[in-house]
Amino acid sequence: MNISKLSIDNHQFTIMAVILLVVFGIQSMIQMPKSEDPVASKPGASIFVIYPGATPTDIEQLIVDPIEDTLNELDDIKRIESTSNDGLAVLQIEFTPGSDPDDKFSDINEKINTVRSKLPNDIYALETMKWSVTDTNFIQYALIPRDKKNIDYRELEKQADILEKTLKKINGIKKAESWAFPKQEVQVELNLSKMAKLKIPLNRVLGVIQSSNLNIPGGTLEAGIKQFSVQTSGSYE
Repeated sequence: MNISKLSIDNHQFTIMAVILLVVFGIQSMIQMPKSEDPVASKPGASIFVIYPGATPTDIEQLIVDPIEDTLNELDDIKRIESTSNDGLAVLQIEFTPGSDPDDKFSDINEKINTVRSKLPNDIYALETMKWSVTDTNFIQYALIPRDKKNIDYRELEKQADILEKTLKKINGIKKAESWAFPKQEVQVELNLSKMAKLKIPLNRVLGVIQSSNLNIPGGTLEAGIKQFSVQTSGSYE
């Protein structure tokens, strides 16, 4: 059967069929539900492990390899990409299209919980993040001190905070975060024998430390016609 000859011989029917297809197409396009930001999720997740002081070789052997071996037990894995840096491991897990993003992210968290016992006890942080279509494009910067033997984490944190605030002011950047530097802490060593002699309970020491870390309004102080605001010490810095 020659379709071209049949269409020409029945040109009126052909014209009507084309017109009907165009009309139905326009009607379908008008009635089709639309969304400015449709919900769409890519089945995948990222894992970040921070282990300050570890070399890339240590990161790969102690962290990346155990996590990869555990994640390979999951089904529908399309690819796993890992990066080992000084003190940082990044793993990208992508599942095959059609997989449920929420279910796969739950499976990843379950596997991570089972492998935690195989990882070093002194890792600083281990975080998982589900992929989002709004967060797929990103740039990662690393601040590296010139003198790696004498690292001033407070200065690194300060510079990272300045960079983060600068990036947030740029149009088109949705979010900027800084991480990987250890949080500062002050360790208080107690002399338990001396505390026992002075009859000072441990809860009292804890209460003093906690109460000194509160930001409470101090009220006002009146001196004649003048009024002064009383400022408390506030939280720790």
